[in-house]
Amino acid sequence: MIPEKKHLRNHMKLFLSGLSPSYLEDAARQTRPWLDQIDLSGLTSVLLYQPLLGELPSYLIRDWAIQRGLRVFYPRTREERLNFLEGSPEHFVDDERGFRGPTEGSPRWEGHPALLFAPALAVDVRGYRLGRGGGFFDRFLASHPTVFSVLHVLNEQIRSTLPVDPWDVPFRAILSPGGLQILPPA
Repeated sequence: MIPEKKHLRNHMKLFLSGLSPSYLEDAARQTRPWLDQIDLSGLTSVLLYQPLLGELPSYLIRDWAIQRGLRVFYPRTREERLNFLEGSPEHFVDDERGFRGPTEGSPRWEGHPALLFAPALAVDVRGYRLGRGGGFFDRFLASHPTVFSVLHVLNEQIRSTLPVDPWDVPFRAILSPGGLQILPPA
């Protein structure tokens, strides 16, 4: 890993952990109007995240997707992979890495057209994401290039550039309180 990534990861974790739930809630509400700019043509599903400390709440995206007749799937880690399963957060359980997600027997996302929303510690204007270091989203996007990927972040998390490893995969859009930015292909 690039040393600057480790330093920035620690700095951003500290910054985000100090934000109040009400600040994050307000910022998430500010992103909601921008969702209507996303082209849903041909999409049947939303792949959504269950927020960790300092991440924007995702329930407004869930409600928006359900109102539009889209199925909502959440990640569950298994053997260094992300699997997306249908479920409702009030019934989530911890997976093998301690992340909360649907139970193993839940309906599985079968690869049909989808819109993926993910959190980040930081993101650059090219769509590269600084995550928590597991590489789950990079591996997922590398094997599912047709999924339209959107980072859901605060304005303060957007940087002009981030250090990038060869395996990093850029996202296609950034959704923040400041707006929706559709990015050119890398």
